[in-house]
Amino acid sequence: MKKNPTADLGEIFPSNRSLLFFYMIPYALYVIIPMVMESRESIYTARLLLVPLALLLLWERYLPLKGPKAITPSIAAGAITGLGGCALWIALSIPFAPEESLPWPPQAFTLRLIAATLLVPIFEELFVRGYLFRLILQWEAAKKKGSHSPLSEALDDCNISTVKPGAWSVYSILISTLLFASGHRLFEWPAAFIYGILLSMLWIARKDMISLISAHATTNFCLALYVYHSGRWMLW
Repeated sequence: MKKNPTADLGEIFPSNRSLLFFYMIPYALYVIIPMVMESRESIYTARLLLVPLALLLLWERYLPLKGPKAITPSIAAGAITGLGGCALWIALSIPFAPEESLPWPPQAFTLRLIAATLLVPIFEELFVRGYLFRLILQWEAAKKKGSHSPLSEALDDCNISTVKPGAWSVYSILISTLLFASGHRLFEWPAAFIYGILLSMLWIARKDMISLISAHATTNFCLALYVYHSGRWMLW
């Protein structure tokens, strides 16, 4: 039987299956914390303490944020994309949003604003458009070459760091975007789906994670300001 040329990849890089655990930890922490705490202040305080700690401890396991292009233009492109993404998010969410929602107390709002701007964009982009997007590309590659178990091969014999910056496919965009949308409230799904496609296009254009994080952070920050000043707390 011919040996799989990627079979020894684990001797150099960890497999995608082992990396999945590390990419999921910050995301899982963010989701689980509200299940064991009640007040918004305590929830976001815990998130701001525990999730950055997890990211710091696991940072060497993650993809580099920088790509082949200069950092400053990527941050700028991300910010511009994030502004447009915020406008799209508002326009696509309002028609489906609940009619009313109570304002958040100032302290809880501030804590969430910090988390949404400085924390969520990092772990969510690393997991969705860093890990999952690239895993789907490797699954497709294994499938095209006739693998009997393409998903297992992508998980066990591949490493996402070998994916070329800016690489994409229709499947990787659509599946990662659907998974991204599923992590949001039901009325946000149309906005999240379009936003996921927008960020996928940014990945193709800039070929790095820093632009995606910049865009996501800008969108979340501007959305928070819009909600606060417009009083449309149902979007928050």
